[in-house]
Amino acid sequence: MFKVSRRSCSVISCSNSWYKIEKWMQEQCEIHNCNKGTRSCDCSPPFLLIPFPTERKDPAGRKKWTAIVNRKQGNNNWQPNSESRICSKHFVDGEPTPSNPFPTIDLGYTPIQLSKFRPPPRERHDSPPPKKTKRKLENDLSVQDMNQHITSDHDYMYIQDTDCNNNREVTLLREQVKKLQKEVNMYKSAYIRSINSKRKTTFDINVILQNDKKCKFYTGIPKVDTFNDLFVELEQKVRQIRHWKGPKRTCNPLKNRKYTQSKTNRKLSLKFEFALTLMKLRLGLLFEDLADRFGISTNHASNIFTTWIKVLSSTIGALVFNPSKEAVKTNLPPSFKGTKYIDVRHIIDCTSIFGET
Repeated sequence: MFKVSRRSCSVISCSNSWYKIEKWMQEQCEIHNCNKGTRSCDCSPPFLLIPFPTERKDPAGRKKWTAIVNRKQGNNNWQPNSESRICSKHFVDGEPTPSNPFPTIDLGYTPIQLSKFRPPPRERHDSPPPKKTKRKLENDLSVQDMNQHITSDHDYMYIQDTDCNNNREVTLLREQVKKLQKEVNMYKSAYIRSINSKRKTTFDINVILQNDKKCKFYTGIPKVDTFNDLFVELEQKVRQIRHWKGPKRTCNPLKNRKYTQSKTNRKLSLKFEFALTLMKLRLGLLFEDLADRFGISTNHASNIFTTWIKVLSSTIGALVFNPSKEAVKTNLPPSFKGTKYIDVRHIIDCTSIFGET
C-alpha cells in the first residue's frame, strides 16, 4: 500500500495540504462528468504544493524561503525537509517566476515596514520679496504683451517650449512600447501554438471505442465495456507511477521515493497509454509507428509500453498459465494423438495466406 503523504503548506496560518487535493480529486466534475482526479478531466486543482529550492542547486534561495516563512522550532529557527512545501496561493504569479521568485502573500505575519524619514525643511527667506509698485507692474505687463505679439507675428523669434518637446518624446516612446508589446504577444502565441502542435496526437481514442468490432481489431479485447472496466481497474495503480527509464530508475514509487512527485507530467492520458500498449500487443506495430500515431517520440512510446507491461504482469499475470503435460495430452486433437506427436507440448496457431492458383 502507498504511504499517505504528509505534505502541507509550511506557512503557519495556511491549512492547504495534499489531503485537500486528494479530496478535490475525488469530487465529481460537472463539466466533464467524471472525477476531477482522472486524466479525462482538465480542471486545475485549487492550489499547488511547491517544494523548497534544494540545498545542492539553490542554497541561497532555500535560505531566503526559510527566512520568509519565519517559523520557530523551540528556541531554534525552523528548517525545511524533503516534505516541506509552500502552496501557490502565497506567490504573486501562482508559482515562482523570475520576476517574483519568493512567496510574499498571506505569510501569517505583518512584515516590518521601514519608517519614512521626515522630508528636509524648505528654504526660508529672511525678508519677503519686495512688492512691485503699480507703475512697475504695468511696465512688466506691457513687456509681456509685446513679447507675445512678437512671438505670434514673427516665427523666427519664436522660442520653443521644452515641455512640448518632452511630451512629444513621451508620446513616441509610448508608441514604441505598444509596438514592442504587440511583437512580444505575437511571438508568445506562436510559441504556444508550436508546443500544442507538437503535443497534438494524430490518432483518436474514439476510433478504438467506436464499437466492439473496432475495439477487438485494435486491442484484442472483444467489447468496449470490457476495455473500460479493465482500464478503471488499472487506472489507480498507474496514476502515481513514473514511466520506465531503464534499470537504474525504477517505475515503482516505493523503491524510488526521491523521483515521486505530486503532479506527474504526462504527454498522453492514461487511456491513450493503455490503448498504445494493447495496440502494440495486438497488431505488432513498431514503436516508430506508434510514436507517429500518438504524436510522441519513439523513446517515450517504448517507455510507456514497458511501464504498462510491468503493471499488467503484476495485475493480471496470474491469468496466464501453462497447463500440465497430462492436461495437454488429454486435450490433443485426434490428428496429434498418434505415436509420432505424443510429446507435443504447445500448438501454435499460424496464419494462412491464400495465393493465386
